[in-house]
Amino acid sequence: MLKFSVLVSIPLICVLAGCGDGGAAQAEKELAARRAAAAGVDPDVPTIAPGKWRVSVAAMSGPEFPAQTVCLSPADAAAKKGLGERASQLPCAPRDVRKEGDRVVTEAVCNVGGVMRAIRTTAYGDFNSDYFIDYIENNDPMPTDGPPEVQRKLHARHMGDRC
Repeated sequence: MLKFSVLVSIPLICVLAGCGDGGAAQAEKELAARRAAAAGVDPDVPTIAPGKWRVSVAAMSGPEFPAQTVCLSPADAAAKKGLGERASQLPCAPRDVRKEGDRVVTEAVCNVGGVMRAIRTTAYGDFNSDYFIDYIENNDPMPTDGPPEVQRKLHARHMGDRC
């Protein structure tokens, strides 16, 4: 069984807002301003229920990934893992995780081998049973062998308390 953070890192090989020349740099400046007000994970962000989750990924652009069954431990749930975990595993400026209405938005700008990746995820639904994550990643410079923007929609369904 995979841990939940591994699940999100495999399908979420993507990054947030920022397109073309300077897009990632502008996104980084905006994130820095927001981080000054609220760094890390906003305390209003809901936790995700621990247990077994089935996660499927629909790729609008970029490579396809198979559905996976993952285990979210009680400690991971308490730490609010599962929302934008890809950004926590890359060499990124601190990720910004905040609640906007009934949605959880995660943003980060990461320098991966000289490529600035701007990652944005928007999660919504019932984090105890069934939720979705919209994932967008932009790269600067744009890749020569892939799409300039990767978009995915993840669907996570709680399959039980035991892994």
